[in-house]
Amino acid sequence: MALGTLCGGWRIVRTVGSRITHLTPMQGFCAETGGALALFGATWFGIPVSTTHTVTGSVVGVGAAWRVSAVRWGVTRGILVAWIVTLPRLRRRRRGMLLVDQPVRAAGARRRGL
Repeated sequence: MALGTLCGGWRIVRTVGSRITHLTPMQGFCAETGGALALFGATWFGIPVSTTHTVTGSVVGVGAAWRVSAVRWGVTRGILVAWIVTLPRLRRRRRGMLLVDQPVRAAGARRRGL
């Protein structure tokens, strides 16, 4: 996770912080509070959610509450598409890792006599 944050974290912070919409300090506070409340609620009900998704949604919500045209919907659409495209990619990557990992584990178990 640290490597991913180091390599791409700044792009995410820049996109959410300034490319979706311009936020005043008060709007930023409201977006962070809304995101935190959404995370607490999801945790309370045992629903797994992503911090990035909740904060991004709250930034879009605060920007749209101020003025719908203040949100750059093209940037928001690009984020949504990236989230949707990521799931099948991760499934394929996981499947490939399992194909490599299972024979290695089986060989190790045979060597240990299990």
